[in-house]
Amino acid sequence: MDYTYRLPAFNATRSITIDTCVSGVDAWDTVLYVFSTQGGACTFCPSDALYGDEGSVCSQGLSRGTFNVDAGVDYLVVVEGYTPSSVSAI
Repeated sequence: MDYTYRLPAFNATRSITIDTCVSGVDAWDTVLYVFSTQGGACTFCPSDALYGDEGSVCSQGLSRGTFNVDAGVDYLVVVEGYTPSSVSAI
């Protein structure tokens, strides 16, 4: 099961960190994707995950990544459960 979150545009370029590291919650196997958008549509949709869970800094199966966002651009963040049993989300 996938969950999609919209990250609205900022007034200035900045660095953003996203993760699925939640203290006290059972780990679920996740992969994170980040897509820039224009008018709500995906303008660049890579087929590979931006941030997988291999070697995660928070726990096995969880994901974390830092990326730069451009001023005035919306982004979509997709949290994908890697396995069918990975259905919980925040």
